[in-house]
Amino acid sequence: MEWGIYLITAQAPILTAEEAIQNSVFFAQEAERLGYSHAWVLEHHFTRYGLVGSALMHASFILGKTSRLKVGTAIQVLPLHHPVQVAEQVALIDQLSQGRLMLGVGRGTFRKDFEVFGADMGSSRQMTAESLDIIKSLWIDGKAEGKGPFFKFPEIEIYPEVYTKPHPPLYTVAISPESIAWAAGLGIPLILGFSHNDEEKAVILEQYGSHAEDAGFDPGEIPHVVSCIAGVSRDGDQIKRASWDHILWWMDEGYQATQLYAPGATTVPSYEWRQREHEQRVLKGIRTAVDILPDEMAKNPIGSPQECIDKLCATVEATGITRFALGFEAAGKREAVMESMELFTSEVIPHVR
Repeated sequence: MEWGIYLITAQAPILTAEEAIQNSVFFAQEAERLGYSHAWVLEHHFTRYGLVGSALMHASFILGKTSRLKVGTAIQVLPLHHPVQVAEQVALIDQLSQGRLMLGVGRGTFRKDFEVFGADMGSSRQMTAESLDIIKSLWIDGKAEGKGPFFKFPEIEIYPEVYTKPHPPLYTVAISPESIAWAAGLGIPLILGFSHNDEEKAVILEQYGSHAEDAGFDPGEIPHVVSCIAGVSRDGDQIKRASWDHILWWMDEGYQATQLYAPGATTVPSYEWRQREHEQRVLKGIRTAVDILPDEMAKNPIGSPQECIDKLCATVEATGITRFALGFEAAGKREAVMESMELFTSEVIPHVR
């Protein structure tokens, strides 16, 4: 088993921006002290759902404040950035950290981001694929030329070369069948989200495995990661009560920020699968975060030590995945988060096999 921490860095109503940001650094340092091997940071814009506008900058700072912890982006939204800049920045951080950076990439789901940064959301899947091809060429060959429909530039070389050969580890978040097939075809590991139950995770992995085998990869050798909202207290009820309002606010903030599901919103090309999934939930009477929250709490390891152990063991059995990234911030203030995190480390993790 390999354990990591998921740094949400949201500014809940009980936190100032300074507290949320400084807490993320503190939690990463404490995770290293407690023996966690990796941490993940997020990229979000124009919302308190996540205060980190630059995942690479955040990752770089945390890498500088730690000595062993690996840090990944979950995710760097590629259509919002020029691939040459991403390749250069990752190569520099890879050198500075001597190989402790992991690059998680994806195409993004927040509508306003694309409008502000001037990217076509309907072309995000193609942009992501073209961008990653350029980035990998710059890392592996040291040079690339932009000849695609989205990025055009003369052949250039970048410096420094990457520290990690052939390149830093890649990850992605993929939910739609098309994105899963793309990731599997390249052998890129998935970061599975907290909102899927074990059966849904297993279906995603089955789809991934089929495409990966067709592309010549051994699905059993792909180091996928499961992300979870996590929290523990001795009796279980205390952490559930403490987490309820925070998770409810966070889910509602994210729902509002994405703007994909707002009443009257037009369908975005290449996001039809997500919007159909939302429509199916609405038909079942699931319209707001309050409707979804009980199910989300049940899917994630939140409760007593034994409840958390049982939930994580069930996920391992259903998926075969042995790498987890745990988001503890739902507990609230720093002291409460650390109490939950330390208890989880001592009373839960040693019993998950």
